[in-house]
This record gives sequence, structure tokens and C-alpha cells, in this order.
Amino acid sequence: MDVLPLLRAMQRLFASGMNREKVRVLLGGWVDEEDDFPDTLAQLGRNMGLELSIIGRPSEAKKLDLYRAADILYPSPTIHRKLSASRFWKQVPPACR
Repeated sequence: MDVLPLLRAMQRLFASGMNREKVRVLLGGWVDEEDDFPDTLAQLGRNMGLELSIIGRPSEAKKLDLYRAADILYPSPTIHRKLSASRFWKQVPPACR
């Protein structure tokens, strides 16, 4: 998971005056039960004043709900394991493509 560059970018935006209350970051993906990285990310988000939610092991239906609700979407290449790229993009609203 290469999320640290995103968090650094968010820090720079906040430092330049972006209102933290208008930003929410949702991260979804596979998480092993013994993995402490999600807790570390959550703590980093709290330290920055960033509203950060981590959705571990989302179902296919939950993934689609998250994609449809997104203002900005970055799908990891691993998303295509079970859902072909063409099928995936057909289900994402045009505004999010």
C-alpha cells in the first residue's frame, strides 16, 4: 500500500490553507488480521487532523458503493483480480472516471 505519498500531499494542502473539514479519505482493501499498518495509518491521519477511514476486506458490493460515492478515485491495479477492468469502469459513475 503506497498511501504515504497521499498523506504527505494532504499535509502540504492543509499547510497551504485547505480546509481539513472538507476532506475525507476512504481507503479500502485487503487487510491481514495481524497487520498493524492500518492502525498506524489511522494514527497518522488523526495526527494530521485528517478524517481517514479504513475499510478492510470490503465485499464486492461495498467496493462498488465506495467507488460510486467517490469524488476522486484511484483504483489500485489489484482491483482487477475478480472484476475485469472493462466491467469495473462500466460500474463507476462517469464523473469519477
